[in-house]
Amino acid sequence: MTRHSQQQSRLFLLEITLAILFFSLASAVCLRCFAKSHILSTQAAELNQAVSQSENIAELLRSLPENDRKDAQKISNVLQLEYPAVNFSATDTATDMDTDIDTEIDSAQKSWGSWSLYFDSDWNSCQQAQAVYQIQIQTFCEDSVILFHLNAESVSSSLDSSDSIYQLDLKLSAKDF
Repeated sequence: MTRHSQQQSRLFLLEITLAILFFSLASAVCLRCFAKSHILSTQAAELNQAVSQSENIAELLRSLPENDRKDAQKISNVLQLEYPAVNFSATDTATDMDTDIDTEIDSAQKSWGSWSLYFDSDWNSCQQAQAVYQIQIQTFCEDSVILFHLNAESVSSSLDSSDSIYQLDLKLSAKDF
């Protein structure tokens, strides 16, 4: 090979190497964009399902007659019609909550109960052991008004740590409270 053809071969090899490097970087950027869009799509689907389930629960609570809204057993019965694995726990004070609530809750309001509803990865009602998501319902009362605070969250396998997806506050009146 002559010296001139060797230089042309080196230049050609350098051009091909640079082209491969450029397309490798471009494909890495594209893959990163696809991965980010998948994550955003998954989060949007979670949010849509959390909003839908929270609104369903709010409508169930709203469907209760005013004088039944203060009865934990009647609330549990209504929730169990749609969500058979609902768990109720009675609480004494609002300090039992471990979530931040951005509402008008003050020290005069008293928490009197909470419900936990569990969902699998497709947002179907399930037992706590199979839960991927949960919605917690906290109740607070003041005079004749009941505040239902719904918090939808994804849960880890230990159910000790969670990431809030959606929160909804529902104020309803209750007779003879």
